[in-house]
Formats: sequence, C-alpha cells, structure tokens
Amino acid sequence: MEKMKKFNTTEGSQEFQSKEEETKRKLPRVEKRRQRIRKHILEIATKRFALEGPDRVRLEEVADEADISRATLYSHFPSKDAIIYEIIKPVLEELIEEYEKLLKEIDSLKSEQVLNRLTDIFINLWEHHQFSLLLAQKVLDMDPGELKPLYDRMLELKIKILSKFEEEKKLKLPKEIAFQVILNTLIPLLRFILPHPDGKKLFKASFKGLLLS
Repeated sequence: MEKMKKFNTTEGSQEFQSKEEETKRKLPRVEKRRQRIRKHILEIATKRFALEGPDRVRLEEVADEADISRATLYSHFPSKDAIIYEIIKPVLEELIEEYEKLLKEIDSLKSEQVLNRLTDIFINLWEHHQFSLLLAQKVLDMDPGELKPLYDRMLELKIKILSKFEEEKKLKLPKEIAFQVILNTLIPLLRFILPHPDGKKLFKASFKGLLLS
C-alpha cells in the first residue's frame, strides 16, 4: 500500500498567514472606498436638499447622481432622515464648541468684542458649511428630530451670549426678541451679503445694527 503523504504543517501555516495578511491589506482599501462613497453621497445630498428642500429630492435621485445603486446608498444611510442627521450634526457640534469657547472668555470681553467674535464664528461656518446651514434652517425649526438635544444646547448657549449684551444694556430689543431676530435673519444675511466684495465688513455692520444700540 502506498504510504500517505505527510502533511507539512509549516507550509499550511504559512499559507494561512499569507491569506490572512492579504485580507488585512484589502480591508483598509474596502473601508476607504466606502468612506469615499459615503462622502460623495453626503456632498450631493447636502447641496440638493439645501437648494431644493429635502421633501423634493428622492433618495433614488441622489443615488443616480452619485452613480451608485439604490442598495449601495441604503447600505450607508437607511433613510433620508439619517442623511440629514449626518449633514447637520457636525455643524451644530462645531457651533456649540465655538459658543462654549466664547462663553469661557466672555466676562473679560466688552460687548463690541463679543459681537466681533460672534460674527467671526458665523462667517467661518458659512464659508465652510454653506449648504449645511441652508439645510439646517429648513429643517431644525420644523422638526429637529434626533438632533433636538444638540439643537437645544446650541440655543441655550446663544441665549447665554445674548445675556452679555443685556447686562451691559446694549441690546436694542428684549433678549427673547433679539434671539428670534438672529434665528430668522442670520442665514439670509450671510447668504446675500457675504458675496459682496466688502461682504464681511457689511455683514458685521448689519448684524450690529440689528442687535446693538
């Protein structure tokens, strides 16, 4: 009888390790590709939702524009609300972070300095998140949904900042009304004034004119 060939455990182990290493190398590439697709979906959805309104844009249209299948889109985002959440959440988080930084220093600042810092925050956000802010304006006042805790925190901090102007008797309007003025006029001011060659200067002057006496 022919003797059975002896199994080479060393070769088997090496082959297994080689396949395992190859798999590990492939995983980052797969994940990077998923991240690229996810980012592309968000870029398209952000602009379309902001300019047309989320109710007027179907996810199938987003998938077609991103050149991916519907199944691929839904593997990243199970619903339109999930996309909106991912678009607006970073903006609210950044705004909260900037408000918190300002509040830590606010006692050592004069009203004019606070106003200047506040307008710088708004201008910077607009320059980096224009379409996200336009979408936030459309969505948050109606139904913030899962974004409500972040939205409420942002509003709470904004009220605290306005209290600085109130304490120094600089506000033209009662704090609650001034708060509503900011909510309703901030995005239109940014949108229509900043494109002007002297946009930043004009925005700061307009914002000051609305709030401070």
